[in-house]
Amino acid sequence: MQFSQYMRQANGLLCTTAATNDPPPSPLLSPAHHRSDRPEIPLHTITVPGPPVPKQRPRRNARGVWYTPSRTKRYEEKVGWHARSAGLSAALTGSVKLEIRLWLPDRRRRDIDNIAKSIADGLNGVAWEDDSQVTELVVSRAGIDPNRPEIPLVLQRHTGLCLRASQRHLL
Repeated sequence: MQFSQYMRQANGLLCTTAATNDPPPSPLLSPAHHRSDRPEIPLHTITVPGPPVPKQRPRRNARGVWYTPSRTKRYEEKVGWHARSAGLSAALTGSVKLEIRLWLPDRRRRDIDNIAKSIADGLNGVAWEDDSQVTELVVSRAGIDPNRPEIPLVLQRHTGLCLRASQRHLL
């Protein structure tokens, strides 16, 4: 089996992927961000309409019981519903790459990491058993669209293998 290789300059990791037939570029990544030497298998594309809702901190009621705020819970259910309506019927196994592209309704500041968390939690039990299966996460602000805010998602099998410089002899 052949291996494609590329070097991550920032942290000195050598990453390899089993080379097969290169699939078309991901619809969410621009050509500048697409790594054509890392073939990945697209699994599902999901679009969640409407503005995103960031994951809120857990709250504690008067009896000391912790709960997820209702706004967050409703959004997570909405994400799961759109995943099912896009054709996800069984949870995926193994490592998964999740790409999230945010089309926001306005220029308000939002924490994209909290948005990604609410999306990943909404896909628990639908796209995967648990969001710990996500081994690569790409989140970006695509732009502002006040008439049609939405969040396109792409799920792919993550086949990458990263080794530190001291482990390159293992290839």
